[in-house]
Amino acid sequence: PICSKDGVGDNGETIVPLIHASKCVAVTCISPETDVVKSLSELLTDCGIDIIQHDAVTDNRITRLLKTFCVHNNEEMLKILYERGNMDSLTGVQRHDLLAYFSVLSVKGGV
Repeated sequence: PICSKDGVGDNGETIVPLIHASKCVAVTCISPETDVVKSLSELLTDCGIDIIQHDAVTDNRITRLLKTFCVHNNEEMLKILYERGNMDSLTGVQRHDLLAYFSVLSVKGGV
């Protein structure tokens, strides 16, 4: 289960075959902070990147399985943003937030 810009549920929920999970980001695996997860989830979906539903990774067994298929760290997320993200669809504030997020990671040595 993922959340997508084109999803049909209240929060853009839909499902994709496991083979397509490599194009999806598991935001809750990247950061445990609720505010960061919420912000990154919105940014990613707004620029056309699908995210794994947050509830899907609450079970450790499922999380271990999903990590073998989907994007689950900052380096991979940056790569998928570069390759597939539509940055033109983000507002100026969202672009600034994304820049600030990766700037802080860079200073901390997280990317």
